[in-house]
Amino acid sequence: MSYITKDSTRNEVYEAYIKTQKLLKMERHRMKINQDKVKEVRKEKNKKYNELRYQLLKRDRKIFGMQKHIQNLQRFAIKERHKAKKKGIEVGISRIRVQDYSIKKMYEFLLQIEQVSDILGMKLRFCSFMLWAGRYSFFTSKDYKRDLPNTPHSFHRMVAHFKKHNFIQDVSSKDGVKQYALNGVGIAMFEKIDKFTKKHFEVNE
Repeated sequence: MSYITKDSTRNEVYEAYIKTQKLLKMERHRMKINQDKVKEVRKEKNKKYNELRYQLLKRDRKIFGMQKHIQNLQRFAIKERHKAKKKGIEVGISRIRVQDYSIKKMYEFLLQIEQVSDILGMKLRFCSFMLWAGRYSFFTSKDYKRDLPNTPHSFHRMVAHFKKHNFIQDVSSKDGVKQYALNGVGIAMFEKIDKFTKKHFEVNE
């Protein structure tokens, strides 16, 4: 584009005007093309945004549904665990063959149980275990831990001792937990100890 000066002729000014109009028209056309492209880009962007927002909404709904399902499963598991625990306690109680007793005279009882220990040649902890085991038709380490939570004596060592002396036999294994029971010799020994000391107890109904 040529520049116009004060010395430019009328034709030069006119030619410059025509060129300017053409350039302006071209610029307007270029701007319109750019605007159309911007509109197309914006339209495509909005389309993608809406698609992504819909997918995100679907995902959030799915996650919410899964969370609700997990919560329902957790509530069901807690409920079932509570039922199983209650049932387990009831089953455990149903296996108890004799009633609990409370001691009338502790001093007489201690003397008597010492006599039993000497007569039978059995240490007090073994007498205690025998009286405990005799309460069950069969028993497990879980019963032992539940009934004697503070005992320093190992359940398995006790069982090994009485199996060695032919008082206890294996019954079965349920869910990986071994079950034991007094055999005929063990029951006879339990009855001796129980009969010898029972007069010092009163039954708890």
